[in-house]
Parts: sequence; C-alpha cells; structure tokens
Amino acid sequence: MGDRLLGHRLGLAAAGSGGGGARRLACGLVPWSTGLAFGLHFAGIAGVGALIFTAMTPDVMRSSIDPAYSLTIAQATSADATLAIMTVVAVVFLPVVLFYTIWGYRTFSARINAERIDPHAGGLHPTRVRDNAQPVSADH
Repeated sequence: MGDRLLGHRLGLAAAGSGGGGARRLACGLVPWSTGLAFGLHFAGIAGVGALIFTAMTPDVMRSSIDPAYSLTIAQATSADATLAIMTVVAVVFLPVVLFYTIWGYRTFSARINAERIDPHAGGLHPTRVRDNAQPVSADH
C-alpha cells in the first residue's frame, strides 16, 4: 500500500511542478516561446505518463478488489503470431493512411479559401461545385 501512495504523491508533485513559468510561456509572454512551450508541455505530459507507468510496474491494470486479480505485463502480452500479423498490417496500411490523409488535405485545402467566398452572397451558392460550373437549370 505504501508503494502505491508514494507513486501517487510523486505523480501529484510532478504534475504540479510546472507552475507559472509554463503558463507564461504558453500565453506567449516570451516572444520565442511557441516552440519551447510546445516542447515543455509535451515533455511534461510524457514525464507524467512515464511516472505513472513506472509506479504501476509490473501491473498493467491494478485490481481494486484484491492485488491477486491485477493484470500483469506478462499476462497482457499477445502471442507471437498475433504480433507478427499486427506488424505486417501496420507496415502495409500506415503508409496508405498517411498518403490518403496528405492527399486529402492538399486536395481540399486548395478548393476553398477566403478570397473565393463572396460576403454579399450570404455563403456559397448551393448549386455551384467549382468555379467554372454553371447553376443547374430546371430544363435539364
């Protein structure tokens, strides 16, 4: 029990140690602070996550009923065949998803921008899809 209490106290101390310096950086009071604030926040969040992980080791999920029912790292591992299949799927589909995301961002970011929207028209014309498209008439 003392082991858990120590981990909890260390986690609270690490979470609360950011203080006013990080707030000043995040608010932009220091001119060069945007990247530094992002890096410090990332490091703080990663540090708290690592602290929680090390405080819980070797348990992955602790039981509130009885410590004997806790899920350990050894119990949570997958079979070698499952890990091999997951690796192949990740190697094949991760580049596909990244390519599709980048393609979609580039395609749709060029379509609409603030200069193309007429503020007097009350928004986009409902029947125009592209700049050279004509509104569809009822004759067709």
